[in-house]
Amino acid sequence: MKKGSHKNQIVITTLALLLAVVGYISYDNRDMFATAKDVISTEVDAASANADEVSTETVAMETGSTEEEILNAGETVLTSAVSDNANYVAQVKLGREQVRSTNKASLQEIIDNASLSEAEKKSAVDEMVKLTQNAQMEVDAETLLSAKGFENVVVSISDGCCDVIVGKDDVTDEKRAQIEDIIKRKTNIGDANIVISTMD
Repeated sequence: MKKGSHKNQIVITTLALLLAVVGYISYDNRDMFATAKDVISTEVDAASANADEVSTETVAMETGSTEEEILNAGETVLTSAVSDNANYVAQVKLGREQVRSTNKASLQEIIDNASLSEAEKKSAVDEMVKLTQNAQMEVDAETLLSAKGFENVVVSISDGCCDVIVGKDDVTDEKRAQIEDIIKRKTNIGDANIVISTMD
């Protein structure tokens, strides 16, 4: 900030001196006025360019960003949006795994409980197997969707239904049909039970 102020003071002082010289010259010799005017015009143009440079430097110093980052602000915003989507997807997947881990722990308690009947234990085992199968189908579907160009996709399977979360650009009719085809092949879930949502 001090660097910018110092440069501005130098420019202002230079302009003041030039105005004084022009005043003297115009009083003493009017023929030289045009030359002095050209000099002032050049100095003003240089001062204007310097002010733009200083403002960029000042913003960079105050925000802790580089001048290149400031000049490429649009690109930075786009990168930030992509990063936000990736973070959102990571959080959704983490939450999904935490819920599934809690459910598995509860089922394991049932299986290990000696006071429960064999039928109850078998039901818990079947549910545990279903959770594991669902998890595998989700991973398989997400992997294939990513391979087909769908970024930051989340697939969630529960009770014979499949929820798919994709980016806003992935909801054209053609892409929707492609998503549904992949889900059907990897999960055996029909169109009626596939719900495709987008990240805002």
